[in-house]
Amino acid sequence: MQILLGEATAPPQVREPHARPEHGPSEWLSLNDLTRGAVLRLLARIAPPPVPETGPGHRHNGLSAEAAWALCAHAMRRAFPGLAEEVNRTEAQTPKCVQPRADKHPKAFTYNLGHDRLPFVSLHYRDRPRDLLVMAHEFGHALQIVASAPLRTGQMPPIARECCAFLAELALIRHCSAARPALSAAHAADTAEYFGVDRLRLQHALQGARTPYRYDWNYPLARRRAADLMAQGTPKVLCALYRAGAEGGRQLNRDVHALGLEACAA
Repeated sequence: MQILLGEATAPPQVREPHARPEHGPSEWLSLNDLTRGAVLRLLARIAPPPVPETGPGHRHNGLSAEAAWALCAHAMRRAFPGLAEEVNRTEAQTPKCVQPRADKHPKAFTYNLGHDRLPFVSLHYRDRPRDLLVMAHEFGHALQIVASAPLRTGQMPPIARECCAFLAELALIRHCSAARPALSAAHAADTAEYFGVDRLRLQHALQGARTPYRYDWNYPLARRRAADLMAQGTPKVLCALYRAGAEGGRQLNRDVHALGLEACAA
């Protein structure tokens, strides 16, 4: 495992971590293979959960960055046994920076470096419960890139991509929530934001005209779909999503239809 300390810099020939629709909601819907009315109906049914009275706080996990990354990998192998080889490669070979300069890289990110190259992960790890969830999230992004690489079809659409990252968070919580209950509190606090302000922002954009694209539009639906798939999807279904590459949006929509969930597909 390659762990870098200090400033994270974008490697040469790096790809942007997120596809960016140029024309607002219409292109965003097309990119994710969704319809406006169906998305609005689903958003109207998503109620923001109450924020936990006791948040995750600033307690420590007692894990080094290396141990936290290994814990995430173990949780992924248990949740997605069909991806064991890809998980092992992601764990052992993915380059990462766990102490980037906060002024240059305030948020975690995973760069897709293209075919035949491992992704690059950057995050601020300070051994708090939310840091561990963020690490699982970025591990999920890296795993999806590694698992999809053989297809050589390009980047996965953003909702499916974020769904894979959220599935990784849920895999970690399922694996160790009894021993680390603060993870669930941190996850619930994030969910309240995704289903609260982010959901309202997306509803406003879909009801308006020519609203500039924001990446956080992807979070409410991805969060909802990840919870649905983790609760009802089989390991085979989950592995297929990670491996879907540019077809991830259609794969996610097929999974939703197969499970009898409320669809948003075009």
